Amino acid sequence: MMPLIPSDGAGPSKGSQGLAVLLIEDSATDALFAREALRGGPDHEFDIVTVTRLADGLEHLSKRHVDVVVLDLNLPDSQGTGTLERLRAAYPAVPLVVLSGNSDLAIAARVLQMGVQDYLVKDVSIGPTLIRSVRFAIERHRFTALLEHHARALQASEAQLRRVIEGNHDAILIVDGGGVVRFANPAAVELLESPAVGRPAADLHVPTTPGETREQEITHADGRRVVVEPRVSSLEWEGHAALIVSLRDVTARRRALEEIEHARARQMQIKDQFLTHISHELRTPLTVVYEFLSILGDGIAGRLNDEQAEYVAIMLRNVDELNHMIEDLLEVTRAHRGKLSVEPRILGIEQTLAETAEDLARVAANKNIRLEHEVASDLPTVLADPLRLVQVLDNLIGNAIKFTPSGGHILVKARRLGDEVEVVVSDTGPGLAPDEAAHVFEELYQAAKVVDEGRKGLGLGLYICKQL
Repeated sequence: MMPLIPSDGAGPSKGSQGLAVLLIEDSATDALFAREALRGGPDHEFDIVTVTRLADGLEHLSKRHVDVVVLDLNLPDSQGTGTLERLRAAYPAVPLVVLSGNSDLAIAARVLQMGVQDYLVKDVSIGPTLIRSVRFAIERHRFTALLEHHARALQASEAQLRRVIEGNHDAILIVDGGGVVRFANPAAVELLESPAVGRPAADLHVPTTPGETREQEITHADGRRVVVEPRVSSLEWEGHAALIVSLRDVTARRRALEEIEHARARQMQIKDQFLTHISHELRTPLTVVYEFLSILGDGIAGRLNDEQAEYVAIMLRNVDELNHMIEDLLEVTRAHRGKLSVEPRILGIEQTLAETAEDLARVAANKNIRLEHEVASDLPTVLADPLRLVQVLDNLIGNAIKFTPSGGHILVKARRLGDEVEVVVSDTGPGLAPDEAAHVFEELYQAAKVVDEGRKGLGLGLYICKQL
C-alpha cells in the first residue's frame, strides 16, 4: 500500500477547494518543514499529500489530479537528476518545484534547464519563498498552457493574450521573424530599463532560440547586472509567425545560492581546521598512554599476572582504535580539501592482496571467522598506489570482519576484466537493506542494526574508501 502522509494526518477534507500539492520527500523532518511552510499561506490554499518514494509519487499522479509537485531529488529509490528525468518522462506536463539540500549552482542550472519551475535549497526559513514558488509554478504552468493552446489553435484572441501578458509578473516580449521586438509588457520595460519595442532583440541581449532556458546576464547602462532565466516559444502574432520570450529575474535566487555556497565552504573550512587541531592535540597524549601501556605489557616495569596482562591488552586495543579514528578524521579533512595524496605506479597486485588477506585472517580467526582469498593467475599489471590499495582493502575486509558473526566466512577474490582488475570482498554477514546500501559510502553513515555494538567506529571507513 502506498504510504501517503496527508498534511493534517487525515487527508484532504471533503469538498476542499485547495490547490493539490504532491510532496515527494523521504526525510520526515524536511517534509514537516515543507508542510508547515505551505500552511503559512491562506487557509485551505493547499491540499498537501506527502510520499516518501518516487514510485509512490508516480502512482499517486496516475490516480489523482495534482496542481504542482514539490520534489526532493535524492530518494530511497532514485537519486539526483535521474529522479527528475524519470518523473518528467512519465508526466512531462506537471509543474515541478525542486526542494533540495544541495546548493551546487551547476546542479541547480542543469535542473532548471530540464524544465523545473524553481530550484530551492532547504532551509528552516524558506516558508515564504516556498509558498511563492509553488504559486508561481502553478500560475506559470497555466499561463504556458494557455500560450501553447493559442499557438496550436492559431485562433487566439490577441486582446485576451495581451491582457494575460501585460498582467504577468515575468518580463515578456513578442519578437517578429526579423528579430525585432513588437511588444513588451510593463515587467519587460522595468527589467530592461529601456524601451524595447522596435529594437532588435539582439541589441537587448534577448535570446530568440525556441526552448532556450539557460540562465544569462543582462548588463544595464549603469553597470548593474541582472540574471534572467529565458523561455522562448513560437506563436502567431498579428497574423504572422513570431516568438514569445519570457524573462524571469532570478538575480536574487542566484545571489542567495552563491551566498549559501560561500557560507558552507567557510563552515567546512572551519570544521576541517577544528578537526585537524583536535586530532593533533589528541595524538600526543594517546602516544604517551600507548608507550606506557606497552612498557607494562612487555613486563619492563615488572611482571604482570594474567588478569593484569589481559587488562593492559584491552587498553592497548582501545588506544589503537582511537588512533585509527583520529587518522580517519585527518583523512576526511584531507578529502574535503582535495588533498588526499595518491601516488600510483605500475605494479602487480597479487602479492599485496595475498599479504593483506593473510594478515587480517588472524584477526578473523579470533572471531572464529574463516577468511580466504582467490587470486586469478592472469591478472595484468595495474596503475595503483600500493599503500592506498592496502588501506582500502583493510577497510573493506575489516568491515566484513566487524559485521560477520562467529562461524562465518569472508572471501577476497580478484579477477581480470579486460585490461582491468576487479577485487570483490564478500561475506556471510547480515547484509544491508536496499535503503541503507544507497547511503553506506556517505560520511558518518552507519547502518541501523550493528552486529558488534562494541565497535561502531565513526562511520568514516567506507567514505574514505570511496574518496580514494
